[in-house]
Amino acid sequence: MASQWECGVCGESFCERNLVTLHLRSEHSLTGVPFAQLEATTWSRDSHGLFDTEGVDKHQHQRLVVPVLSEPVRLCRDGSDKVKVSLGRHRLPSGTTSLHAQLKQSMSRPMIEPSPSTHGRPSRAMWQRVSTDGCQLKVGDVFKVGRYTVVVSQVCLTGEPQVPKLQALEYHDNPVSVSACLCMPASACEQNQTQSESAPSCRICLEAALEADSDSEVQGDPTLIQAPCSCKGSTGVVHISCLEHWLSFRYGLVDLREDGQYLSFKPPCCEICKTELPVEVSVGSGPDAHQASLLRGLPQVRPPFIVLSMPKSKATPYGQSLIFAPSHSDAVLKIGRSAGAELRVADDVSVSRIHATVALTEGTFVLKDNGAKFQTLIQPTGPLLLTPLQTGSDKCVETKLQIGRTVLDVKLIDERDASGGKRIVTHS
Repeated sequence: MASQWECGVCGESFCERNLVTLHLRSEHSLTGVPFAQLEATTWSRDSHGLFDTEGVDKHQHQRLVVPVLSEPVRLCRDGSDKVKVSLGRHRLPSGTTSLHAQLKQSMSRPMIEPSPSTHGRPSRAMWQRVSTDGCQLKVGDVFKVGRYTVVVSQVCLTGEPQVPKLQALEYHDNPVSVSACLCMPASACEQNQTQSESAPSCRICLEAALEADSDSEVQGDPTLIQAPCSCKGSTGVVHISCLEHWLSFRYGLVDLREDGQYLSFKPPCCEICKTELPVEVSVGSGPDAHQASLLRGLPQVRPPFIVLSMPKSKATPYGQSLIFAPSHSDAVLKIGRSAGAELRVADDVSVSRIHATVALTEGTFVLKDNGAKFQTLIQPTGPLLLTPLQTGSDKCVETKLQIGRTVLDVKLIDERDASGGKRIVTHS
């Protein structure tokens, strides 16, 4: 570990942290502002967004003291893998790469947040490390195990039994709309059939329309629609009832442990274009619009439960969702590449055998890292307030961030410690 402290503004080295704060106030005229200590550890090899916690001999360590101003203090990394800062809205120093994170003070509250991208939206490069103490999960959270992302698509803690929200990759709150111009009732299809031999026909049953009261083996909604996938032309035309009947044989919930606690769901997929299909569609528009379910017979799950979804990837070519509904306090959901993991990512060395766990703790679902080589990460949904590091005390809530192959441990220096006993700023 680095033994010296550096000034985050000019890079000058000091043997004690207090000397750096005195230097910042006297040489850089930074009085009346809070300071943060920043411990940076950079892995020396290109890691594709991973950080090897075990490769200690390949790490470069730094300890810096950085001012927290009302203007953004942007973090960057130079060609020698050293972390630098850029004050205000000036350009980054030549030869440096942005770490997409910045310190700032808003309403007298020091914080660290993702820096805006070129489009004005917050960058998604900044991740918070999940410790063995865990962090609470909520709807919309995104966390990483190795190179793979997991999305929290639903958290239900109380209420009546219900069918979990199992939707397409976009996780729409409303059913996916089907183009109204291709929605053809049975009567219209029959009229077209008599007028032209080129009338649209279902790619499954090859019929132009199905009567709801016919003797067909397939019963259900006879509406002819353009399938909600990437298939175009006649290949994409299908009856709702035919698509529903076909999907019912191939997709559904699988009880992994046969105890009702771990329900795996493989999202329905078009067998031609491999596009993931929604669970429910909205047919037509206006007053005649109606909703139609493409997956029937999905069981209701009693709360509390959480739905975790993994997008399509090399390890999960069709995506994967898992409903965790613990029936007792000792139930734990395991995530990893082991055969004993309920949410499994096989054949990828970036994922540990048991990489992380999810458990219901005191009424909330908590994600915990299991000591993985590439630590579990969660994406912050907003600015992270910095916690003061009290003098003479080791008790402090860590703000550990990972940006590519650099890990930042950021803490706010105690006000009296930075000013020689004089209080310089008041926090609300």
